[in-house]
Amino acid sequence: MSAYANKTDFHGNRIAFSDSIVGRDEEWKNDNVRITVNGVDYSHSADVVIRPNYRDSNRYHGYLALIELVDKKEGTSRMAVIQRIDSLESPPQMEKLRWRLLFVSIDGTVEEEIFSYKDRGSPLYRARLANFATPIAVGFRSDVLYFWPTIFYPLFYPYITALFGFLFLLMGFILCIRAKGLT
Repeated sequence: MSAYANKTDFHGNRIAFSDSIVGRDEEWKNDNVRITVNGVDYSHSADVVIRPNYRDSNRYHGYLALIELVDKKEGTSRMAVIQRIDSLESPPQMEKLRWRLLFVSIDGTVEEEIFSYKDRGSPLYRARLANFATPIAVGFRSDVLYFWPTIFYPLFYPYITALFGFLFLLMGFILCIRAKGLT
């Protein structure tokens, strides 16, 4: 029996996280989190830092998250459980970071995927989901790029800033001429 349980219903599928930490203590504790989908245990033996004072998603901050993924082209959705399964080092060493993904489909099937820091960039959803279960930002290929810019950024950014700069320069010039003409 667990001391804490957080249950989510996803199209009739029950996804639950639970741990054995009792109380609402300020001190963080290490423990395993039990993950069940429709009553089937999908837990991992990796320890998680638990913040007992929280009774929401912050309880497992930096280690475990639940995100719904919606494919707008296909019109489908599935729930992703992302769990960091590396050591409890703080701050974490980037090369040692590892995550586990559980994909829960609407029909109740569960797929598991484990990947490391070096494999986070392909497929692209890995890096996005890893950011939900890591206390530091994780990029796609390197940690410099945290998002893929749209086509508008390289086309419009330099021109729009140049246009605003020119307009401010013109306004300053006009205000200077008017100020000199009034005195």
